[in-house]
Amino acid sequence: LGEKFIEYNPGVEDFLKETKTNTHIKNYILSGGLKEYLQGLQIAQYFDGIYGTPVTFDENGLISGINMQEIVTDEKKIMFIKDILKKNNRAEDNCTNVVYIGDGYSDKPAMEYIHSHGGIAVFVRQPVQEIEDEYSKYNNEIYNVLKANGVVDYKCEANYNNGSDLRKILYYRTT
Repeated sequence: LGEKFIEYNPGVEDFLKETKTNTHIKNYILSGGLKEYLQGLQIAQYFDGIYGTPVTFDENGLISGINMQEIVTDEKKIMFIKDILKKNNRAEDNCTNVVYIGDGYSDKPAMEYIHSHGGIAVFVRQPVQEIEDEYSKYNNEIYNVLKANGVVDYKCEANYNNGSDLRKILYYRTT
């Protein structure tokens, strides 16, 4: 029900629809968020897999909590990446033409893994505002740390529209 409050990044829905029909491109969600919520989103149909923290259900089938043993950790993100590679008939260290898009420090281990195994790590930011707010300052600090550590290959706006920098990166690396 909360999906009506989500404002997706520009062009993301069109991009997902378009790439779903392309046999060379597969999209996955890898998130610390609630898996069942993500699976219930309208855009879930465009993903080849969704990885997240599962919820627990009571005897009436109602959500009763979070499965604390299955919370997505840094180590689990790497495990999920290896699972995705395996499902695509790749060695667990072959990230050639794999692009990981992240927007925060919790993405560091996954970006590091992808980058160090031949893939591309893209740090996305929200559209530039006239006045930098605390979130954008914090996000820039995170990016600077990740870039200094050699983890990030590109930084761009989270804009999936035709002609955007992100769209060019994604098509260049996956076609």
